[in-house]
Amino acid sequence: MMKRATILLLSLFFAFIVLLIFSVQEWQREEQAEWMPKVEFQGDALSDAEENAIKEAVIGEIIPYKLEYDHINISVKKNNGYYEIEVFCFSDECEYPDVYDFSYDGNLVLNGYILEAIPPSERAKAISVALQNREVANLVFAKGLEEETPSVRRILPETAVKFYAAKTMLSVTWTKLGKRPSVVSALIDPDVWEVVQVWNC
Repeated sequence: MMKRATILLLSLFFAFIVLLIFSVQEWQREEQAEWMPKVEFQGDALSDAEENAIKEAVIGEIIPYKLEYDHINISVKKNNGYYEIEVFCFSDECEYPDVYDFSYDGNLVLNGYILEAIPPSERAKAISVALQNREVANLVFAKGLEEETPSVRRILPETAVKFYAAKTMLSVTWTKLGKRPSVVSALIDPDVWEVVQVWNC
């Protein structure tokens, strides 16, 4: 009798584990489906296989910052056996997109980026932190940049490591063009909300 009860309990336990694993997998699929933005292709004509391969590679590489992308535009140009790819990622929360420049020959390589899809609250916080830094504030006013709207951009870890650490950073930059161009830029660590580097010219 004890043996049968033990076997029954073990069977119920394993059935519970299988059900739990299945539920987690379903939840992960639903989460991925909810995140999946609308993706459109432009540029050179591609086969379905080419589109699917490029789309899979791009989606696996791009990472939004504290939001979700709602629309992704992938522009592709074929060039002697590889693809030049420009990706524009839009969020309904943000005024500006994230822009990635890739090349693809079966492997996706990031060549450059301008990432400005940052939640408005984070953008405002970054500007406030920059201006609370005495060096930045003095430079902004000394160079007559106080009326200029600063750009706020995300810096990826592979770039940030050259200046500070291998982590996502934010840059706040005031720029004035004309006969006497001026630039003041602050690199901010958003984990502690501190200015860690300042540049000007």
